[in-house]
Amino acid sequence: MFRAVQKADAAVLLGGSLSVLALSSWWLRRLRPKQHPLDLHEGDCSCCTQAGSTKLCERGVPGRLHYNYTPCSEGVVPVTCKDDGKPIRVLFIHGMWHGSWFWRRLQDMLAAAGFGSFALHLRSGRSQRTRSHLDDIEGTLEDLAKLHGESHIVVVGHSQGGILSQYLVRDASAVAERFAGAVFAGTVPASQFWELVKMMPVAMQLVKDMEIISIFHGLGLVGTAYYQLTGSLWSSWCMRRIFFLPSGPQNTTVTAGGMDEYVQRTVMEARADGLPTYAHYFDRAHSFAKINRKPVLILAAERDIIYPPPTMNPIFLKQFPKADCIVAKGQAHCFADAGWEDSFGQALVNWLSQHFKP
Repeated sequence: MFRAVQKADAAVLLGGSLSVLALSSWWLRRLRPKQHPLDLHEGDCSCCTQAGSTKLCERGVPGRLHYNYTPCSEGVVPVTCKDDGKPIRVLFIHGMWHGSWFWRRLQDMLAAAGFGSFALHLRSGRSQRTRSHLDDIEGTLEDLAKLHGESHIVVVGHSQGGILSQYLVRDASAVAERFAGAVFAGTVPASQFWELVKMMPVAMQLVKDMEIISIFHGLGLVGTAYYQLTGSLWSSWCMRRIFFLPSGPQNTTVTAGGMDEYVQRTVMEARADGLPTYAHYFDRAHSFAKINRKPVLILAAERDIIYPPPTMNPIFLKQFPKADCIVAKGQAHCFADAGWEDSFGQALVNWLSQHFKP
């Protein structure tokens, strides 16, 4: 009897949350402006050092994103393509509530291994649709080639950035020939509605695993409505619960200021748009024939409660049958827990070196 009541409560909570999600998405997007007045960024990103680029960003010109460029470390020989000698560089695309700052430490690791990298800072408008994100990314890629020289690009996308990465390698036209490979980290396969239905048991388990306080701290009724209204996370408790391991040191070395800075950036400052995360289920059938001819890595977090590897990886392998799969041990959704340098950072460096170093 008790188990039946638990299942019924979980079903009611899940159904209520999805209802609020649908209604608030539809209604509140009509109340909010289409673009936040401030497109928050680090303030010291590479493009702000280029003459005129800051003004373009402030005006919201499509195809002009803030980004951070980290070249190879001094004295390190850049990894190049054996066919034409152009450098192999990494393009980082962050997820919701994050920005180019999220990749700074990882960019330094790649620089020491011979891989220059670009970390984009996506716009934060509440109605930023998938196509507008892709227009921004493709336009910025064209500018990067002019400013920093042409290169072959390995796309690395995390969470919602992983969904955008899948669209990018599938749909990009002007820059498609420059993609050398792709890494989808802590994300969901770009799927259709039936895949969403099959993943409902995962959502049910998530509701069951999270404490009842989550109703008021993020993924439940109040938190979902708050996110849809403001674009923000409800609290730092929610951020820690869904992004980090529930136990262990409450700190991170991803940011120079540790967990305090992480909370400041993701909870206090960030604005997000989850439309691409919802919309891809209703897209047309996906075909990844072009990128499937190149190296692909599915990089999952062992303790990810949002996109757990046992559920996501089999679906990924249907779409990317030749992909490599790595599960980062002891990491939650954001790969920012203690030991991330080895289980996530070094794993990525090793994979890139294996596939692109001569």
